Amino acid sequence: MKNTCLKLLAYLCVILIVLTFSLMQQNHASTVTPLYFRIDKPFHHPAILIDHEPVFHNGNIVSAVSLNTRRPIIVTVDNKSLSLQLTKLSKTTMIPIDIQFTDKKVRYLLQTLPMNFPAFRVHNKAGIEGYVLLSVHGLKLTNPSYSLITDMNGNIVFYRGNPQIHRSVFHLQKIVLPNGKIRYTTHIQDDPSISSAWMRGHHIIMDENFHIIDQVSLLKTETHDALLADEHAILMLDDGHYIVVGYNVKYVKWADDLFVEVVHNVVQEQKDGKVLLDWNSEDFPSLQNACIERCPSKVLKDADYLHINSLFIDPHDQNLIVSSASGYYIMKIHRKTGEILWTLGGKLNEFKNWNPFLFIRQHDAQILDTGELMMFDNHMRYPHMRKAQILRLKIDETKKEITGIYALPLNFTAPYMGSVQLLPNGNYFIGCGSANLCTARMIDQKGNMLWNIKAQAPYKMFKSYYYRTLDSKH
Repeated sequence: MKNTCLKLLAYLCVILIVLTFSLMQQNHASTVTPLYFRIDKPFHHPAILIDHEPVFHNGNIVSAVSLNTRRPIIVTVDNKSLSLQLTKLSKTTMIPIDIQFTDKKVRYLLQTLPMNFPAFRVHNKAGIEGYVLLSVHGLKLTNPSYSLITDMNGNIVFYRGNPQIHRSVFHLQKIVLPNGKIRYTTHIQDDPSISSAWMRGHHIIMDENFHIIDQVSLLKTETHDALLADEHAILMLDDGHYIVVGYNVKYVKWADDLFVEVVHNVVQEQKDGKVLLDWNSEDFPSLQNACIERCPSKVLKDADYLHINSLFIDPHDQNLIVSSASGYYIMKIHRKTGEILWTLGGKLNEFKNWNPFLFIRQHDAQILDTGELMMFDNHMRYPHMRKAQILRLKIDETKKEITGIYALPLNFTAPYMGSVQLLPNGNYFIGCGSANLCTARMIDQKGNMLWNIKAQAPYKMFKSYYYRTLDSKH
């Protein structure tokens, strides 16, 4: 009986501590110095902006499209602005905004992390330092979607949502320009109509302080109108100089009795508003016949026969490395002429000693400084649930031969999406794509896990990147 009472007392103490902590967190706003605005007019519902963007309202609680702890934010009420430096972003950190009208005082609370922001669980026993760039989205369009930067302990230092409700934010990248300046890019969905594989919108370009300085989609040419940008890939070579992917959807007769919407990929290089390259997959009929997934059929709404999911510039010759998820192949495209220089994998394979289906539904194909072709190989085609792997291939482009293969199996399946980043110390940083075990993780050269982050809800992630600092290349 005595032991039972002691256990009950201990249990009650734990509950009291938890409730006390929760109450302290909820009342955190009272310990923060309020932002004070005086409006010399009778009460009205004020226009509140955070960094010049409208806020989302939930009664008197407001949340911002984007916040960060890296530089001061600007809070504006009816054209009056104040600067505020945030030190922490969390669902329980509230910033009071007091507005004194001539007849009434009103308090709003700025919630520094939206209530629908995903929660993460981090494994960092090794004490690794640095920052991770992620973009997560739910399984349905109604689920929240965010691009974000977190430190290695799970503290959010930046996030951006979509100012349009129920539309995605996708693929956050950090770019270091030739002059050393830092830029960030992320994709904002505009078109509310989506397929199961792609969304259309524009890329925003942000400076090192996350101020938007440019927006990018595809420019009009003689062969097509201006196009919305696909979310999968953008390359930024300098301010105003981009390579971006779009979809040109056409309703065509594919067979004698089959009319379908065919999704043609367009890869466009543009600089200062001028088009330097406008490569269109429609000009290469062999690519349409090489699809393995999402091919034209009587039940498929949009025949996404190519589905470009990554672009990369080969540092050795400056031409484009392009990954096709629907065709299970990688091709090199000449930056000037648009000629397809070679194709590895799939039905159009040109490499002599290629192993059929060596990689399947691959992502993030890139050329390393060593000349190796590295990719995140999803290695999966239904119903075969194979584990994903990192694949590095030594290739002889002249003889079109594979001269070496290195595969590092991963301990999870990822039916789609994913990325791999080779770190300077030889370790790998993995974007886990649609895997259930992780959102992103760092592994050593033998595959041992060094760091892991997992969304505590069914969120999926396209690509992820690790940097020791946000102020330099690495």
